[in-house]
Amino acid sequence: MNQAQFLKRFFEIEAGRKLPHSEEAYSDMSFEVTITPYVPEKNYVVVFSGSHPIFPIIVDFPTNEHHLRLGLIDIFFIATDKVRKGKKRLKFLKLIYEYLRANNLINIIECGF
Repeated sequence: MNQAQFLKRFFEIEAGRKLPHSEEAYSDMSFEVTITPYVPEKNYVVVFSGSHPIFPIIVDFPTNEHHLRLGLIDIFFIATDKVRKGKKRLKFLKLIYEYLRANNLINIIECGF
């Protein structure tokens, strides 16, 4: 998954519907991802930063996939606003997880789901 694909899906989740334009509309936007080093039994802190107003995105990201699927995440901010629990939060977390995993940025403990 590239950055334009991530951003299109991010805005679709935010809008709550499919957007009519293509991924190429987001090719001029870019972001950096910073992740704390892997430490056993500790969560990652993942920070997406860029010049668009949706950034920074800050997530206390679990190393256990089961915790991720249940939404058991203490800290989750988008543009310094805390993301409340709900369907949209889980969709954002799955999108972030998919991006990190597709780009081999983190190690997650697989739970066999």
